[in-house]
Amino acid sequence: MCNFISEGDVRLVDGANAYEGRVEIFSGGRWGTVCGRLFDSTDGQVVCHQLGYGSVAFSWKPVSIMHGAYFGGNSEIPINLADARCVGVEDRLTMCDGSWGDEVLDCDHSLDVGLICSYGNDANVACHQLAFEFATLATRNSYYGGGNLDQIVMLSNVRCNGTEEHLLDCENDGWGVGDCGKTHLDDAGVKCANEIFEGTMRLEDRARENEGILEIYHGGNWGTICNDDSFSDIEALVACRHLGYDMVTGFATSITPGSGVIQLDAVSCYGYELTLGNCAHGEWGNPSSSCTYDTDVWLRCGNKLAEHGAVRLVDGFTSSQGRVEYYDDGQWSTICDTVGDLRKATVVCRQLGYLTASEAFDGSYFGSGSSDQPIDAVSCHGYEAAFEDCDHRVFGPENCEYHQNDAGVICTDQGPSSSREYVTVTACDPRLIPSGGRTLHKPRASLIKRVCPRLT
Repeated sequence: MCNFISEGDVRLVDGANAYEGRVEIFSGGRWGTVCGRLFDSTDGQVVCHQLGYGSVAFSWKPVSIMHGAYFGGNSEIPINLADARCVGVEDRLTMCDGSWGDEVLDCDHSLDVGLICSYGNDANVACHQLAFEFATLATRNSYYGGGNLDQIVMLSNVRCNGTEEHLLDCENDGWGVGDCGKTHLDDAGVKCANEIFEGTMRLEDRARENEGILEIYHGGNWGTICNDDSFSDIEALVACRHLGYDMVTGFATSITPGSGVIQLDAVSCYGYELTLGNCAHGEWGNPSSSCTYDTDVWLRCGNKLAEHGAVRLVDGFTSSQGRVEYYDDGQWSTICDTVGDLRKATVVCRQLGYLTASEAFDGSYFGSGSSDQPIDAVSCHGYEAAFEDCDHRVFGPENCEYHQNDAGVICTDQGPSSSREYVTVTACDPRLIPSGGRTLHKPRASLIKRVCPRLT
């Protein structure tokens, strides 16, 4: 049997099992390592997804980034990638920005990055059922000892997609049916844990739920962020979106000093990042001397009032994915999709300010809408400027009646290089992003860059 290697393939090397190891990528006809500089959990999630450990839609599953050549450096091969900057929805690491090949500077193999991927959907479902966040280990061959000989093996060949609430909801060979016999030599085991993820943010010292001193979690500690010259409305918007809001209503230097370490300074974001930890920034926990507890960021977030024709994504694991909902007549309705219509998804994503849709889902992939929500059956050609321009029918076909086919999408800014042109400007008005002469209905922060993209 031949194993074909193609450009952009990734592998994990020198780990204890298939889920962990040094990250290596095949580029320019040779395997090479990845420099750990700027490499974070978002980049790791893309690698784990590319290796088959969970779909993009569920790439929220934890990834442990192991810096400093944790799995050993490999000086016998080149460093193929440095400064990886993924959004998190990419299918392959080669779709992310970064420095490739000869562009890699100031990295050596002491910085070869490694990672530990989530240990499989089956183990995660078992841990969720037990009220844990995720699985840190999945074992076979009765690692924790076999069951009693008078017990039967109740499940075998369990195949979960990661969304199930119970193991019995996963595909399997049947209750009490299987080929594991009665010797308990192949009993499965899991190790579960709860954890605050790197880069998680919160508001502290709050007078209201939506305002307070901004803090970020890193290296086991909460800490503040310096309100220096680089912190702007773009960085504030990244933080508010991470906290579940869609707009910034104000930010300033905190009147009262924060606590803990000052985790970040010199933060500079494009706007599409999931947390400020994904943005360019100074050294963790080592801010410049101008940053003190008198310069901590204070932030207030809010949500925009919906207008007729607005669309939103609900119950996704990042802001770029979820169930599609459409605002009409003072209420949000779901959208029926029985085939995973990519044209319909593309219109939604463009209205939200993304370049296109990478995936479209039927079957209520991101969960069903509430029973009192209307269901809109819609037909789009794909070229419409906004979702309201598509052909709508308030009452859909029979298989849309009970929210069993609420549409879902994953949006992306990735596309053919010829589809995007960047023009240098002196200022960007976030309300007026040029897009073929049109104004986007709800521009996404990634389009509010210091260099504004013009979609062509």
